[in-house]
Amino acid sequence: MRPVYQRLNLFIVGQDAYTFAPVEPLGAQSLTIHRSTGDIVLNPPNTPAPPAASRYEKTVYGILGMISLALSEYIIILTGREHRARFMGHDIYRAADFDILPLNPNVSVQNAPHPVERHLLALVRSHLHSGHFLFSYGWDLTTRLQAQWAERENSHERSLWEQVNGMVSTKKFAFLQSRLIDNDIAQDLSPYILPIVYGTFDVRTNYIHGHRIQLCLISRRSRYRAGTRYFRRGVDHDGHVANFNETEQILLVEEQATGRIFNVEKFSQQLSFVQIRGSVPVFWA
Repeated sequence: MRPVYQRLNLFIVGQDAYTFAPVEPLGAQSLTIHRSTGDIVLNPPNTPAPPAASRYEKTVYGILGMISLALSEYIIILTGREHRARFMGHDIYRAADFDILPLNPNVSVQNAPHPVERHLLALVRSHLHSGHFLFSYGWDLTTRLQAQWAERENSHERSLWEQVNGMVSTKKFAFLQSRLIDNDIAQDLSPYILPIVYGTFDVRTNYIHGHRIQLCLISRRSRYRAGTRYFRRGVDHDGHVANFNETEQILLVEEQATGRIFNVEKFSQQLSFVQIRGSVPVFWA
C-alpha cells in the first residue's frame, strides 16, 4: 500500500497560494492550491518553497478536505493529533485540532465579512471540535475486516484512499476530499488523501491461558442522513437510513510458537463481529 504523508509544512504565498511540503521523505512532491482559481497542482520533486512564502507556525498532520460556504471555499487541515493506540501494526490517531484556511483572499476566518459566513464558519468549527474523527496513515479504519480480507490481493497496488473506495463505492468518503480525488488524473495526489472516520475506537490487551490477545472496538457513523432523530428519520431514495452506525469488535490472538500478534497477512487468529443499526428503513411522512 502506498503511504500517506504524516507531516506537512505549510507555506503561504501572500494572497496567491498555499503550498504543502512533506517533511519526509525529503524532496517529495509538494502540493500547491491556488487561491484565486482553486486549482490544485502537484509540483515536481525537489521544488523549493517559493521565495516570498511565509511558513505556517503549526505542523500539518493531514488535509481533511475542502468545503464551500457562502463566500469562499476553505481548506480544513489537521494541526493536532492524539495517539490512541497501535493496532494491526499501525498507529491510530484522533484528530485533536483543526485550522480553516480561506481560498478567497478577501475573506478572513477570524472576522468574516458577512454574518451568514460567520455563522456557517462557527457551525463548521463546532462540528470539528465536538466530533470524534479517527484516522491512520497506514491502515483502513473505515472498512470492516471482512471486506479488507476479501480485497487483500489488490490492496498492495492501491493507495489508502483507493483501497477504501474500492471496497464499496467511489462515493464512500468523497465529500470533503472530492476536490483532491477528482483532480487531474495525470497528477497522483494519493499521498495527500487521508481517509477519516467519524466514530469511536478503543483497544485493550489481555491474557487468556497464557495467550496474549488484543480486543478492539470500532464504531463508524455513516455520513449519509446524519442528524438528530427529530430531523432525520427513515430512508432516502438511495437506500440510506438516518443515523446509520456500524460497530465492529475485532479479536486478535497471538501465535503460540512466537508469542507475537501478527498483521493481516501473517495472523494466527483474527476474528471480527459486526453489528449495524439505524432508523427504520421506510419512507417517513
